[in-house]
Amino acid sequence: MTGQIQVEADLTLERGEDTFTVWTEGETVVVNAPSLSALRHADSLVTAVPTGVLDGRALPDRTPPIELRVRHATVGQVGPEVTPTPGVERLAGVPARVVPRGVLAAAIRALG
Repeated sequence: MTGQIQVEADLTLERGEDTFTVWTEGETVVVNAPSLSALRHADSLVTAVPTGVLDGRALPDRTPPIELRVRHATVGQVGPEVTPTPGVERLAGVPARVVPRGVLAAAIRALG
């Protein structure tokens, strides 16, 4: 039997004092953080996205794209088809593309 596995879920994850919400939008996994500084914990959330094998059955040989948001503003993207921003992996722990406009929007939302 062949086919694709589709899972739709809304999750709330706590890492220390930070609460993250995780959900899917189409084929994209969205990780929403409460603050820019909380993203330092997001590397373990991003690497936890399942790839490879589930219950002895092979999953599709691709990692779903992951969108990183802070206060619902897209600040970065992770995935095999994303061209990472140079130097971000050293800071974030994973290769990611930074979305400067989203970082600015998240910072402004923190003020208001």
